[in-house]
Amino acid sequence: MTNVLFILVDALRATSLGCYGYPRTTSPNIDALAQRSVLFEQAFCTVNATDPSLTTILSGLFPRTHGILHHGDQISARELACFEQRRIMLLPELLQEQGYRTYGLDWLGRWHRRGYDYYAGFNVDRTGRKKLLKRIRELAKRVGAYRMLKKIYYLPMLRSVIGKFDLYNEDATLTRQAADIIRREERPFFLFIHYWGLHAPYNCPPASVRELSRVASPVKAPSMDKSFAQIRNAKYRAFYQQWTRDQKSFDDIITRHDGAIRQIDEQIGLLLDALRSSGKLDDTVIVLTSDHGESLVEHNILFDHHGLYDASVRVPLLIAAPGMGEKRVPALVQHPDIVPTVLALLGIETPLALDGNNLLPIISGRAAEVHDAVVIEENYYEQKECVRTLQHKLIRALSGECTRCGIMHGSALELYDLQQDPAEERNIAESMPKLVERLLARLERHRSSSSAAHVRETELLQKAIGELGL
Repeated sequence: MTNVLFILVDALRATSLGCYGYPRTTSPNIDALAQRSVLFEQAFCTVNATDPSLTTILSGLFPRTHGILHHGDQISARELACFEQRRIMLLPELLQEQGYRTYGLDWLGRWHRRGYDYYAGFNVDRTGRKKLLKRIRELAKRVGAYRMLKKIYYLPMLRSVIGKFDLYNEDATLTRQAADIIRREERPFFLFIHYWGLHAPYNCPPASVRELSRVASPVKAPSMDKSFAQIRNAKYRAFYQQWTRDQKSFDDIITRHDGAIRQIDEQIGLLLDALRSSGKLDDTVIVLTSDHGESLVEHNILFDHHGLYDASVRVPLLIAAPGMGEKRVPALVQHPDIVPTVLALLGIETPLALDGNNLLPIISGRAAEVHDAVVIEENYYEQKECVRTLQHKLIRALSGECTRCGIMHGSALELYDLQQDPAEERNIAESMPKLVERLLARLERHRSSSSAAHVRETELLQKAIGELGL
């Protein structure tokens, strides 16, 4: 039996990696992995928030099939009830039934911990940190020093000393745990590791910033003052201004973002070293992806992952398997395709009805594509959906302004020619009504095609739950 190492780097956009063409040396270890992997050049999430995206990644199902549409505290009781009623099986549960030892190095908990023989949970005192930070804030307010506390809290030097008060496990801690599991586990294992270090304010060593800044980033950074002025939500405008106060420009913050990738890349290098030194590298399927991307400054979405532009929805996807070798695949693929592909690589048949497709036919060249288009949705700060082909993307807004920024990113209907306009800056919807009509029809077909029965089941179940007053 072949081992499985599943690496998820939260909020990692594909175009920030060297193996996807980025000019800075952000990812030497990931790039080395790519040289022995199948790299999917056009891989996409189904939704740009962690909870529904991770559920899709490990279930092989679209969000409207498994039922988890929202993220965090926005997930409703109805969604959870639908998810449980469906008896959704996640990849670790499937492999556990096949005799694998399963390890989850993550902190999200809830249904995400299902199917693991060992689940890390919180290795930091999350509750204690929250209480301590609250006491510090209250004390600062009493002595009139709260504004000063806010100013110094986001200084990189201080945050590196106090541990950033992050409410998730440190990446280096997870790597040490993973390396220990790899070295001591004698049975076939499934090891899922979720790195969280790529979230604003992008803490990284000054040496990384100095090194990376020698090469210019291709990301076009606008004026900080101009961008902040466009954010109408005063709370978040103040938040952005506060944690960027020690930076001269957005270019400096983008360099810190790249340095944060470099730090995670070093951890991935240690993981691969552990596999190599234990003699298990050539007997392990390795999957590396992200739950969604990250907008740095594009469309004035600052250092976050809302919006359905490629910066937030195009993800890296590398799959290395014994005997498979290196290849670059230009076809459209999506997160639900991962589970059926991993199962196929392991020679495991499943009776489950999955939304994803086995990607081995396009890897081997027996097929040119598995999708003519991919559909992505957004249900957090905005309500939007999009359909993307290799050449075009149509975005349809289902709500008004972004609740985080207080503005509407884009317009009610956006169409982009990605070959002529990869930055998605020129909306051509009005000039191409027939294409808009065809892509809107494609959106509707998605809703009523492979998961139609599940969607109808969801609607009926939600109606029944609503009648019960839940």
